[in-house]
Amino acid sequence: FLPGMSSTDKATGVTRMVMSNGMRVVWKHSKYEAGQASIQLTARGGRAFETEKKAGAVTVGMQALLGGGAGGYSAEVISKFAELHAVDLSGGVTSERMWLRADCSVSAQGLARALDLTRLFLTHTMGTPPGEWDLGACARAQRDYRVGFEAMKKDLDLLATSRLTQLISPD
Repeated sequence: FLPGMSSTDKATGVTRMVMSNGMRVVWKHSKYEAGQASIQLTARGGRAFETEKKAGAVTVGMQALLGGGAGGYSAEVISKFAELHAVDLSGGVTSERMWLRADCSVSAQGLARALDLTRLFLTHTMGTPPGEWDLGACARAQRDYRVGFEAMKKDLDLLATSRLTQLISPD
């Protein structure tokens, strides 16, 4: 960490730090789940940056990233490693950001393994061989997104809400 680049808000207990590589870290100790840790990496971006022709591309990309393995290891090997060390790895996309999250136990090297996995995804992503997209993961992510989108068009609650919104605001 950079000297002098750390501060703690006494009211919330949140500590903010800046690492030597410029990465910002926000840390808070909580007694809510003793022995558990969560690491969440967040980046600007998200669905708001998609064009109309590329709608869903960021979501599909994140799912392909998670489903394609990392560092030359297949998604199955990554999954077994995470399961062996009780690390839950997930990721997602909102309209404004993308995130990668690892939840783990702080005992039995769980935190170290969670940090290993997050580093692997940050530095050596996209399947086997490293640096290349796993085309199977891309195809699966596209199919899953398409199925979810088609299901939304048939969801009665969403259809009713959409129709009510159109009646209230016909623009």
